[in-house]
Amino acid sequence: MATDDTTATEARPGGSAAGRPAAEVARDLGVEPEQGLSADEAARRLAEHGPNQLAGGKKE
Repeated sequence: MATDDTTATEARPGGSAAGRPAAEVARDLGVEPEQGLSADEAARRLAEHGPNQLAGGKKE
């Protein structure tokens, strides 16, 4: 699980997703790109990791 000091991809096998094949990143994240996440899995990840948003809010 990611902490406040790491991103989700850094907390997963293989480190940063940048420069890695998409299939490898999807496998490490436990996602089937053709199918996406089930509603139950999406809800579980939202509860565990919080919303997919950048910290700091909107810039003006």
